[in-house]
Amino acid sequence: MISRKLNLFIAKRLAGAALLIFVLSTCTVIAQGAQVDISVGLESGITTGTINSSGAITAVDASGRRVNLGKSANFRAESGLRTLVMGKTKASLPVTFTSSRYLSWKGRPYRGLIRLVPSTKGLAVVNVLPVEDYLKGVLKMEVNPAWPMEVLKAQAIVARTYAIKGRGRHKSEGFDLCALPHCQVYRGVNAEDPKLSQAIKVTSGMVITYQGNLALVFYHADSGGYTADVKDVWGGSYPYLRPVAEPFSYQSPYSQWSLSLPLKEIENRLRRAGFDVGVLLGLQFESTSPGGRVDSVILNGSMGTQKISGHAFRMALGPNELRSTTFSVDGIQPKAVATNPTSSPTTPSSASSNAGENTLIALTKQGCFTPDELIDMLMHPEKRQHYVQKALSKRKSPILPSIPTPTVTPTPTRTAGGIVSFYGRGWGHGVGMSQWGAKAMAERGWSARQILNHYYPNTEISKLY
Repeated sequence: MISRKLNLFIAKRLAGAALLIFVLSTCTVIAQGAQVDISVGLESGITTGTINSSGAITAVDASGRRVNLGKSANFRAESGLRTLVMGKTKASLPVTFTSSRYLSWKGRPYRGLIRLVPSTKGLAVVNVLPVEDYLKGVLKMEVNPAWPMEVLKAQAIVARTYAIKGRGRHKSEGFDLCALPHCQVYRGVNAEDPKLSQAIKVTSGMVITYQGNLALVFYHADSGGYTADVKDVWGGSYPYLRPVAEPFSYQSPYSQWSLSLPLKEIENRLRRAGFDVGVLLGLQFESTSPGGRVDSVILNGSMGTQKISGHAFRMALGPNELRSTTFSVDGIQPKAVATNPTSSPTTPSSASSNAGENTLIALTKQGCFTPDELIDMLMHPEKRQHYVQKALSKRKSPILPSIPTPTVTPTPTRTAGGIVSFYGRGWGHGVGMSQWGAKAMAERGWSARQILNHYYPNTEISKLY
């Protein structure tokens, strides 16, 4: 039987694409001071709308002119997003709205003020408020208030650090962060909870730092037992964003999941994501991470072979369906020649099998096979001996020894039209804190500081204000 090592080596000779690398942001130096304000984009690309409040609304335009409005402000943009018309009043953009009560946008109330700013293809509705108030509208979207207080405190510290570190992420659109999962889900006053507000209060101003800088912190729902290295997801190297094992076993709604897709559907999704190898003939999955995550995927197609990262593969298939990169694959296999398990005398010994593999690896390394032959061997292992004999008959020089290759997971191939079934653990990119893992720690008496030290080793908790 051909080893996984051999499959990997052949595939690597075919792979022509490098892993996608996303360069992460630079360090942000912290300094103690006053509380930080954050601007959150609630919506972009609008030209009309209504801002409501249970109290009187005041509008201040770009020139500083104040306009007293009632409890409802209807508006429309004119003059190429330079002017805002509110009834009979015209104001120069940007325009800031304040009230003694909560301001509402599309029926949802928000703390702080609301500002309308020119943005791409229209106006952006921006909520500006202190970061501590912002967190009140975030935490319930991330953790359950019924969870232990220590995990809620840990989440508050991480979310605060993430928000302050991420200020300016949407600067070109006129605000710091969006209200979507791209940044952190934010739902305003409706998402507030007394217990979560308490967790925010007792950790007020606390952030995670590394060597005096705000740390780049990520978090996710469930690691599936082992967190991911940031370099395998977005690239970059951070000593506090490396794989760590969960110290306790636990059960979450994402501990086990499955996904079955036709190979043709996988092909279509990959093509839409920019990975086109023609007709997708098969897939191979490589893993060198300690937690068994799929680090890279080799796409074998009619137009050649391409190697992409496991993260890119997950995003192409859909992160809400392929929930993590911790998965195995078991689907419809191509028909193979039947073997008799009792006929061991005719089965090649492990020594002769290894020798055959070494020969094939050496021939491949020396360029003795065409790309079509390599693909055919990947898809039809039973043909490999034929191609080896063919290559050997043409050679005049001796075979050179092979070199060791990384460990790989099983590399099943699929026939066109077959179903590929994924069986996985966890949910999310896997970098940084696992929320369900943190819950398990808190239930066993770990403090917020201990939880954060585990997921972000060698960092510190600092008081920003």
